[in-house]
Amino acid sequence: MPTLSARWTWAFFLILAIAAGFPLLPLPRVSSLFPVLGNFYLPAKVLCVVLMALFLVLAGLFLVFGDAEDVQQPKTPAPKADALTLGWAPDADWIRLRDNTLLHHALVLGSSGSGKTQLLLSLLAQQIQRGGGCLMIDAKVDRAALLTILSLCKAADRLEDLRILWPPDNQISHTWNPLLRGKLPEVLSRVMALWGTTKGGEGDFWRGSAHTAIHAVLGAMKQCNKLITFNDLYIALTSAEALLYLERNCSSNTEAHSALTSFLTNFRNAKGQLNVDYMKRMIGGVPQYLSAYAWGELGKIMNTTQPSLDLLEALKKGQIVYVALPILAETETATAMARMLIADLKQAVGVLQQDMDRPRVPYLVLMDEASAYMNVEGVDRLFEQARSAGVGLVAAAQVVSGFSQIDKSRQDFIFGNTATKVIMRLGDFNSAETMSKTIGEGLAMFASTSSSHSKSRSAPWVSPVPDKSAKGESESTQIKQQYDYLIRPEEFMDQKTGEAVIFAQDPLLGAHLYKKARLVYLQLPGSTWQKLPTVAHPNPPGLDLITRIPQTATSGIASSADGGGGGGGGPRPPKSRKPKQKSEGEFTVVSPAEPMGAAPPQEA
Repeated sequence: MPTLSARWTWAFFLILAIAAGFPLLPLPRVSSLFPVLGNFYLPAKVLCVVLMALFLVLAGLFLVFGDAEDVQQPKTPAPKADALTLGWAPDADWIRLRDNTLLHHALVLGSSGSGKTQLLLSLLAQQIQRGGGCLMIDAKVDRAALLTILSLCKAADRLEDLRILWPPDNQISHTWNPLLRGKLPEVLSRVMALWGTTKGGEGDFWRGSAHTAIHAVLGAMKQCNKLITFNDLYIALTSAEALLYLERNCSSNTEAHSALTSFLTNFRNAKGQLNVDYMKRMIGGVPQYLSAYAWGELGKIMNTTQPSLDLLEALKKGQIVYVALPILAETETATAMARMLIADLKQAVGVLQQDMDRPRVPYLVLMDEASAYMNVEGVDRLFEQARSAGVGLVAAAQVVSGFSQIDKSRQDFIFGNTATKVIMRLGDFNSAETMSKTIGEGLAMFASTSSSHSKSRSAPWVSPVPDKSAKGESESTQIKQQYDYLIRPEEFMDQKTGEAVIFAQDPLLGAHLYKKARLVYLQLPGSTWQKLPTVAHPNPPGLDLITRIPQTATSGIASSADGGGGGGGGPRPPKSRKPKQKSEGEFTVVSPAEPMGAAPPQEA
């Protein structure tokens, strides 16, 4: 409900001024009251004059300098089962994103501090409250946001649906392994998403070399055992014994065996021995790319053969997935992980597209700082076809240029397939001008005024008559009609925090432009620690190359993971595969048993 606006405030002070001046009117009934005041008559009259003057001045100030539009107080809108609320506009009341429009996706642009993340959290809160599923990729590790999500899930009695990927601390994170689901080409595309797409030249050469190596090794691993991890993949690309083990155990007369044998032939010497160091140089340092996901904190999250998070299952069951990316601390590793996550999402949407059992409530995907990890092959098709799978995408970024780093046509494709655009305060003119062009132009009146002044005086050197002088003055006004931006670029850059221009193209209601919308941020519940329900999953052994090859074969893994050469022998990993429960505070989750998430063996 709107509060008092500037125009009503002006009217209010005007009424007070009239009331203060009423006793000064020469009316019989009013004049008869003054003798009663006695000595207070003159002070009362002066007070009325002062009050009237003061109220008139205040009314004039609000009339001239006040905003004539109603201001929306921060207020939680009534929840809607078939829509998400974006904001409020004076001429349109609540601005809602209906499910049919949500499936045509949305774009959110705003510089740092414009309220972008709070808007995403508001959309997430509404989605949780109405029982829908959501995947939120947060570009920062913010414990306050995590606590807010925990409180929201507890309030909605949906803690069982919550899945968290928290790379900095594996003890409060669920597990995820993108190497398990799907056929070899699908798994290969997820791994290659770590490299992103390239612009040609040398980058294409090294990416192609990595593709050839990983394709050959992954194919053989899938033939031996479909339960593989990044730990297995890393060891296979750094150990000659592991490669020979795969070659011996891969079924002969198969495509996978032929591909691996042909690949290894390039690195055998005259005695048939493998030169692994030469192979690593020729495949562009692939092990170094994979080491972050094979060891350390990420290794403990991703090296499990039965993870507690599967994106396809999350889409089907409407689960709530929150992924925190430490982009500031580990930029390259975090953005590569995000690209792999998007590639996994793309393939999960492809499977769901063919499934008739779609989500009852459209699945919402919120991507903060999306331009940092849109460098994925085929991501533009995700925006084109996710609608048919019942998935709505919301891509948020600070600037436009991030979407076109690899290919300008990809930016155009993504922008063209987002029906709703929420533009907050922008920090650079290029983004503002791009969004002005995107929203479009309309006929506008332009007026130009010109004026000229002239003065002249003439006389001979000696004249018996007065000299002659003349003055002239002219002014002309020209009005013409031409096309101009509906929203000028400087208007995007002058907005305050919480203000936005919303351009919505509803499939049924048509396009609407809200020039002075105010975003509505829900009153989120208090941030408190909540106990996560235990997700008990067995952890089958899988391929587990580290226990299947001779001990001497793994002696150099510790130094290889850090980019070094070989090393001394290391301790054998334990053979127990029983999952362990780890606790920190009130978080309780199941993590895989060692050595799936173990650190590399230390040198002797």
